[in-house]
Amino acid sequence: MRTIPKTSKVKLTFWKDVTIADAAVGLTALAAIAITCSSNFSWRFYLAAAEIAASACLFIPAGNERLYVRFAHLFRFLFRKKTYKGSECETICPYKAISENAIENRDGSLTGAIEVDPIDFQMLTDEGQDAAIEGPMSRILNSADEGETVFLEKVDRPLVLDGEMKAETERIATLADLKRDGLLSQDEHYARCDITQSRMNAIDGMNDGSEKAPRYYIAIAGTSKASIDEKLSSAITLLGMSGITAKRLGGKELAALIRYGNGEEFDERGASDKDALTPPSARFGLTGAKQCGKQLCHFAVYGYPTRVPNGWAGRLFSIPSTKAVLRASPVPKDKAMRRLDNAILELQTKQGTGKTSEQMGRSTHEDTLESLLAGIQEGGDTLFDATLLITSYDEPGKADSKKAVRTALREMGLQFTEMPGRQEDAYISSFLSSTERTRVTNGIPTGALAASFPFDSDRICEENGLYMGESAEPAFIDFWKRGGDRINSNTVIIGQSGSGKSYATKALLAGLASSGVRVFVLDPEDEYGALAKSLGGQSIDVATGARGRINPFQIVGTMGEEGAFYTHLQFLEGFYRLILQGISPDALELLNRLTGAMYQQKGIGPETKAGTLKEADYPTFDDLFALIEKRLSESAEDYERSLLRTLENYVSRFAKGGRDSDLWDGPTTLRPKEAFVAFDFQRLFESKNDVTANAQMSLILRWLENEVTENRARNERDKTDRKVAIAIDEAHLFIDEKRSVALDFMYQMAKRIRKYDGMLIVVTQNVKDFAGSPEIARKTTALINVSQYSLIFNLSPSDMSDLRKLYEGAGGINERECYSITHSPRGRAFLILSPNKRAGLWVGATELTEKAFGKEN
Repeated sequence: MRTIPKTSKVKLTFWKDVTIADAAVGLTALAAIAITCSSNFSWRFYLAAAEIAASACLFIPAGNERLYVRFAHLFRFLFRKKTYKGSECETICPYKAISENAIENRDGSLTGAIEVDPIDFQMLTDEGQDAAIEGPMSRILNSADEGETVFLEKVDRPLVLDGEMKAETERIATLADLKRDGLLSQDEHYARCDITQSRMNAIDGMNDGSEKAPRYYIAIAGTSKASIDEKLSSAITLLGMSGITAKRLGGKELAALIRYGNGEEFDERGASDKDALTPPSARFGLTGAKQCGKQLCHFAVYGYPTRVPNGWAGRLFSIPSTKAVLRASPVPKDKAMRRLDNAILELQTKQGTGKTSEQMGRSTHEDTLESLLAGIQEGGDTLFDATLLITSYDEPGKADSKKAVRTALREMGLQFTEMPGRQEDAYISSFLSSTERTRVTNGIPTGALAASFPFDSDRICEENGLYMGESAEPAFIDFWKRGGDRINSNTVIIGQSGSGKSYATKALLAGLASSGVRVFVLDPEDEYGALAKSLGGQSIDVATGARGRINPFQIVGTMGEEGAFYTHLQFLEGFYRLILQGISPDALELLNRLTGAMYQQKGIGPETKAGTLKEADYPTFDDLFALIEKRLSESAEDYERSLLRTLENYVSRFAKGGRDSDLWDGPTTLRPKEAFVAFDFQRLFESKNDVTANAQMSLILRWLENEVTENRARNERDKTDRKVAIAIDEAHLFIDEKRSVALDFMYQMAKRIRKYDGMLIVVTQNVKDFAGSPEIARKTTALINVSQYSLIFNLSPSDMSDLRKLYEGAGGINERECYSITHSPRGRAFLILSPNKRAGLWVGATELTEKAFGKEN
């Protein structure tokens, strides 16, 4: 909570709250009454009584002013110009021209501006909010010199998604190149183009100018361009250090900001900095104005609660169909101290008078002023004269926006005026210039002003991003973005059953596939077969070798490379340990020697060159079994014969006629050329045979590892940039101490796949299994730490402790975020893009993409 003094300006009073102006009006009224009483008019006493009643009414408070002041404004309104057209609008618009990256104002001042990308400020911890407030915001405000004005502004602008549409067009071109090069079949190409085209249609519907979204700015007005340039450049740096992106506006962008601030609707694609900066017309009424076919009403805030929370202006700056401007001018230190001294002295003179509630209020006010005075004396605080203006825009005959502003102001405890008879003053004061005519200002210290932090939104719109649903606006995420704190593409998706995580995973995989990415899915529950079929891919049941056998003896990697042969022999030793449970060390060592001899019989050794072997040239379990039998028939040593008999018994299970021969006996037939392949583990897991499951898993994962390596080699050879993605669904089923091979694969692949133009996607619903034993927790935590993105759907409160432990090294999950996760409805995820960039996301996909999913999600 931050403190805002009730007032730091003191008006000279004679008695209680009677000011000089009050006294002057009162004396004038008394003179009029005296004249009436001394006249010879027969009804003079009745008239004098009426004058007394009317005079008393003049002193009734009307908002922030006496009623007689309100009447004065209304009287002035009656006799001033109300309608402006064409060149006449120059008298109410302060902008003269745009020079380079600054606005030239008619009063001789200049204005520069930066656009600030909002963050989900309310989801930050208290410490994180304080860091953003006391770091960049306070320093930006305190950098303002005397005579300069700092503006925080929000305007609504139409969504412009031309960049997103261009990215989709480039994806269509990428798909055409892949088809031309034979990497996509015609069916695969058509299916992906259809999905991409459906996204383009959706983007086109959002890109027609009908949808508007808030955009946030910091501007500085002053007389020195060098000073403005320096301060705005520093502001961009300071915001960037806190993870907030900002950019300086150039000529065309400044012109667009001005015109949107004027309430104009136009196509900014064809706009330039030479366009007219004044509105075509404006008409001011008693409590509103008309401009560009809209009904306007200007609100000015004149009173604040004594205590305001961090981000207190966020709600006001997020109301649709409004413009919000908070303008602040620093008060010189000596003048601020005199003002505070006078205010404190005035309060002290009233000490002990009035009602108890009034005395308590004055005591609190005095404490806040003394605290502010101490802060200014110590040099850490600055007093600003601040004016907060909200402009509502409604269609003629409607007042929805106006009502929304009123409601928000009242609920926030702010005192405001609708500026009756002074709409023109508020209109002129809402521009980004030094001119301020409302005179509705409040003395607000740096801390409370910086705490307004209005740049609060969970908007996610990244150049080249994939459409992934809705946050504050349509959400586009670039999973391949690099630079800054974006170092890889690994993604973790977590959520309990029914929360929407499967839908999100399919939406992501369909989006990646339609971008030309080659996708592999480890599918433990046969959920991705329909999607694979829709995309022209295939689903392979790994419980049988009918549609894709992997010969364990086929060397994975490039033959002839240093160490490739021996690396495969080491892999086989580990494979034997998986499938030959309980084998003795001696028997295993003998089997290793026989394996080497088997390769020699086939003419395969460390020097064998790549490209000289086909699948049928590699040995099989039949060859190994035959060699064991041959050695058994030739051996005369009893111990060796006993070992050979043991090996014969073990290996017979995998040779021709053995119960597992269907899986691995024979040349490799798994050669999927499709760009979307799902490995269906459902039947294998249902068999409850952990030995077979682990062994088959090790072969599949090794094959995938080789595909990732080969993908980079192809990219380097062909000068291409094709990406590869591996998704592991229901990862908790793979993460088991009995199936350590899968966890080891995820752990190692997550660290390496970035270098191979790929991404690893890990999906789970069981956080407790993910945390698991200390060894499992160590690797899963490391997996999360090297994953750039997280989509966390609804979890039960009992899962949150484990979740927070997993994310301790990845930026953590704070209490507000925990609450958001446990209360998320189906389909809404807490998205982490980096430690500093987090947002809520309603995951979505186009109707055609959803049809490709197949079964209901």
